[in-house]
Amino acid sequence: MTLPLPSADVTEVNSGPIVTGPADKVYVAIGPCSKGPLFTPTPISSQTTLTSTFGAGPTVKATAYSLGKVGSSVVFIRIPATTIAATVSAVDESGMTNQAVNPAVTGTPTDSYHVIVDFPTGGTTGIAGIMYRVSLDGGETYTSATALGTGLTIAPSGTGLTITLVTGQAITSDDYFSFYTLPASASILKQTTTRSNVSSPSTSVLAVTGTPIDAYELIFEVVTGGTVGTAGITYRYSLDNGNTWVGPLRLGTANTVQINDGDEDSGLDVTLAAGTLDALDRIAANTTAPGFQASDVATAIEAVDDSSHEFGFIHAVGSASGSVAGSVGGTVQNLSTLDSGNATYTMVVMSARDRGAAETPTEWATRLISDYELVTNNRLSVGAGYARITCPVTGRRNRRPVAWVLVPEMVRRPVAEDPGRKATGALSSDIRIHDDDNNLVEHDARVDSSLHGARFVTLRTYKNNKGAIYVTRGNLMNAEGDRFDRIPKRRVMNGIDDIYRQVLEEQLENDMFTNPVGATDGSVPGALREEDASRLEREVESEVRTRFGNSISGVRVTVDRNEVTATTGVIRSRVEVDALAYVDKLVGTTTYSNPALAALRA
Repeated sequence: MTLPLPSADVTEVNSGPIVTGPADKVYVAIGPCSKGPLFTPTPISSQTTLTSTFGAGPTVKATAYSLGKVGSSVVFIRIPATTIAATVSAVDESGMTNQAVNPAVTGTPTDSYHVIVDFPTGGTTGIAGIMYRVSLDGGETYTSATALGTGLTIAPSGTGLTITLVTGQAITSDDYFSFYTLPASASILKQTTTRSNVSSPSTSVLAVTGTPIDAYELIFEVVTGGTVGTAGITYRYSLDNGNTWVGPLRLGTANTVQINDGDEDSGLDVTLAAGTLDALDRIAANTTAPGFQASDVATAIEAVDDSSHEFGFIHAVGSASGSVAGSVGGTVQNLSTLDSGNATYTMVVMSARDRGAAETPTEWATRLISDYELVTNNRLSVGAGYARITCPVTGRRNRRPVAWVLVPEMVRRPVAEDPGRKATGALSSDIRIHDDDNNLVEHDARVDSSLHGARFVTLRTYKNNKGAIYVTRGNLMNAEGDRFDRIPKRRVMNGIDDIYRQVLEEQLENDMFTNPVGATDGSVPGALREEDASRLEREVESEVRTRFGNSISGVRVTVDRNEVTATTGVIRSRVEVDALAYVDKLVGTTTYSNPALAALRA
């Protein structure tokens, strides 16, 4: 015989279609960074401790941003960076008269491309006569028409890709096929070198090498020209597309420059081959951030759950596919179903991938919606879109995911307040989705509501105040129509679940009176006597109202009067909560008065 561990278990019951403890302001940040112990929950309350312990990288910068905005404590967990392979989509042959040409794409793409190969002149593969041209930007621009000859391969320059056709297949003039690519994590994207003296260009070949620890927009620029290997050259560099600069610095006689992210090595070097450089020569390249795998996030969650750290929610930092987000959300969901008093009531915030350089906003949104279509989880919130924000560590103005903006709002607002509540005011003024000329360059749900409609957390503007940025709404990745449709409902119920359990735990191994056998009042023999059942109902309701009275519309507690506690040792009860209403739409009408009609009515 095995005795059960005394415990109080609270299980949520979904009420069908159509909150806060002391740890609500503390959250867990999980993700890769440049240094520090792995899988070790570490409390952080200052930027200095954060950077000295964990260096740099997206998780450090996301946490620093939140600390800088709200000053809350964070439990930081470093996990390994994992390579997420580049994506090459299936080839769309709908533009081919003969689809047996069957183009096969191999190689590793160096960037995001929307490749279209069309054939101004047709023929038979393997026989000279076919002409082709290539677009890497979805048809905006094309290369000059090139003879395929007797070969079967097309290798678009600088892309890392090779396209192989099947021999002996007919191609009709003006046929075309297409596919798209997305780059791997922690990779250097297409490099562009610009020479300032076009008529007599400098000769040193510049190259960006290494493995980046974050997403950067690198520009390396020569300030004072000269000969590589001879003292005199000076340079500067930017990691945020020229918004802020480091330098000028002296090159001396070196031929390699280490690019630093604040005090840390960014993982990038710029190499300068023998030759000359002119002032304003430059090389530019963007990079992608490190990736992570769902199993490592699960291990980190298990580590913090086993620790004594209290927390309200989790921020998993890094881009996640629908399958990865679904897996991590499943881990968090499973925590809430553990028995013997071990359940943890929390939620996780994650980020969908960035828009590729060659993707239109519509293509990107459509692909994200498809990727997440089957993800359903009421403890998972996923941000879609980016904004340019100011890093409190370096002062840089990098593009960062919406989730980085959402997290400090979740910390600073009451748990029952939606992060999209307009009356609270606009987001911090450093958050921008327009360029310096006020042109929209990032996703705005006011302009395109498709991602909001697909349950992602997005940013938006309002028509009469376009410069101010707001969270659209605190969506959860839950089924449409479910009551757990937004972050505040999730967080309020998390808090109620936790308090409910704590009140019940105070009753463990307590002795209570039960109804006697032979009672004539209709009560169940062996069940809790009415005074004890009523007392427990009052205690639970009182605690919930005390802690969450301003976060709910009402609450009712019911103790089961039919459970024979004298035999089972079990007390069953239920808490039913009336949620706050959240206003999603207001409808009004305007008109001019009609004096003639008013006179008739009189």
